[in-house]
Amino acid sequence: MVKPGDLFKFIVTIPNDFLVNKLGIDVGYEIKKDHLIRVIDVGDKFITYRYLNFNDSSSFKHYNDRSYALPKSNFVDYTVQLYRRYKGANIGAYSVPFRLRGLSNNFDFEPTLSLQANLVFGFGRRTSPNSWLDFSFGLGVTGVTINELNSNLAEGQRSGSAFTPSLGAVLKFSQQANIGLFVGKDYLSRKDNNVEWDYDKKTWFGIGVNVSFTEITGEKPPAKSEQ
Repeated sequence: MVKPGDLFKFIVTIPNDFLVNKLGIDVGYEIKKDHLIRVIDVGDKFITYRYLNFNDSSSFKHYNDRSYALPKSNFVDYTVQLYRRYKGANIGAYSVPFRLRGLSNNFDFEPTLSLQANLVFGFGRRTSPNSWLDFSFGLGVTGVTINELNSNLAEGQRSGSAFTPSLGAVLKFSQQANIGLFVGKDYLSRKDNNVEWDYDKKTWFGIGVNVSFTEITGEKPPAKSEQ
């Protein structure tokens, strides 16, 4: 919903003669593609706006310091709303389905169960309120598998727990498709230290397709005063 203070950009160029003769609208000057405007009032039928100031050397400086109005339907057709690229931060959770360990030697990969709280920062396009790239910092507890191949266990396997800090990024292609890349370390709990787990305090890399994520949206307009 359009509100006073929202920032928009014209996506078409329309001569004023066409507006007057074909649509019966007279805004005084032509509408120019890519010009930035800020809404100052939303009425029942019309939306009133002002151009962000043009500098003194601009040929469009005569647009400054006055307001214009367009019917709501035309305003929607001729403009696109702009938002800040930084959408904000949120507390959420990411799941990292697979972790790759020991890439330089003793390589292994495994599915993991990790309960993590993440501080997530969202970034996106200026024309969308939703983020498409999230960066996260997470802390949590991870369940790890300890066996004779990755520890000093003589035989069999057992479960262990580790404290896990991590950094990650999730690229969102759509609401239904995304890919996440993560890096972190597992610090084995004190009660499991005696097994000499090969990957204790070692960096792992994680990857996930369609990982669960916290949606971040930012409704704030860019803090611009000139164009």
